[in-house]
Parts: sequence; structure tokens; C-alpha cells
Amino acid sequence: MILAGRNLTKVGQTQETIKDDSPAVPTRLLELDLGVQADVRKAADEVNGYEEEIDCLINNAGIMAAPFRLNPDGIESHFGTNHVGHFLFTNLIMKKLLAAKGGARVINVSSSGHRRERTRFQDYNFENGASYDKWKAYGQSKTANMLFSVALADRLGRSGLLSFSLYPGRIPTNIAQGVTREELKALGWVDEDGKPIANPALKWKTLATGPSTQIVAAFDPVIKGK
Repeated sequence: MILAGRNLTKVGQTQETIKDDSPAVPTRLLELDLGVQADVRKAADEVNGYEEEIDCLINNAGIMAAPFRLNPDGIESHFGTNHVGHFLFTNLIMKKLLAAKGGARVINVSSSGHRRERTRFQDYNFENGASYDKWKAYGQSKTANMLFSVALADRLGRSGLLSFSLYPGRIPTNIAQGVTREELKALGWVDEDGKPIANPALKWKTLATGPSTQIVAAFDPVIKGK
């Protein structure tokens, strides 16, 4: 199991938790900042040098509703991190994925937020910020995740690659750190204390059950060929 992230100290904490719970599971850390293409290429080079095959890639990193910012490559930060970084990394290790003996899966974690905006292929930077809307920026990146998954399935499905996009559900993580409590209250997501509202319609997951949809997409044999 390869654990990737920008901050190896934080990723290392996850590694230690896995070791405590399942000491037989081999893990390794990979420094990967999906918002910087040079770092993505460096990480992909490292992965391509591994002796082990890669049979599943879960593209799970993301930012949500953050202020306008261009990444070092001149791309709006949501689009650059949530889509372009994943797109680049996936393609750079594609030969390794396709070489997996039992076939490989690529899982792109999208969101119901895709409904907020189409992918603005001609203006993904929102007129260099002049017409920026943080929710639309998030939405277009999540739509791009879905389109990428469809394209992978269409182009490489015959080569044995399974490609899925998914909505993981509402999970109380820190992805909404760019959203104020007042905004979250206005959305009906949290109460006065900032705690998730126990509304069945919101279908909140816990941190423990949060990855369940990703696990099904990555390992369930029933959906193979669907």
C-alpha cells in the first residue's frame, strides 16, 4: 500500500495507524503535491521505479471552496489539484497500471458538487479570477473527474483497465476549511456549534465509514465489467 501526500509527517501518522492495526500490510510513503506538476512528475518517476506492480490507484486528494489562487503552473488551484494533478500522475504511471497481471483499477473520487459547474475548457481560470466563484471552481474540477473516468474506460477498457468515478458521501473531514461556519450553517450542514446536523437527508458518514465507497470501487469483484 502506497500512501501519498504533500506532508510526509501527516502521512506517516496514517502509516503508523495501519501498522498498529494490520502489521502484516506492507506500506511505503510517497511525497506527492498534486498542485505542482514538477512534483507530480518526480513522484511518478519514483513509482515507476518500484519493483511491485500497481493494481489500483485511488485519486482522492482534493481542495474545496478555497479562495482564488493560481498554482505554480498557472492553473486555478481547484482544477490544478483536483483534476490536472491526478490526470497527469495517472497517465505517467499508466504503463505500470496496464502491466498489472490481474488488471488494474483507477478510482477518481468526485462529488455531488459536480452539479455546480460544467468543466470550463476554454476558461478554467475564470478570467484569471475576475469571474471567480469558489463553488463553481470546485464543481468544474469534480465534473472533470467524472469525464476523466469515462474517457479512461472508453479508451483503455479493452486493455483490462477498470475506471470508476464516485461520490463518497458527506464526511466530516477538513476539506471544507475554506468555508466559514456561517456558510456551512446557511447550507444546512452544521449547527450553531459547527457540528454536522443529524439530518437523514444529508446522509452523513463517519470518518470510519467514509472510505467505504472507495473500497467497493477498488476491490469489489461484482462491479468488474459493469
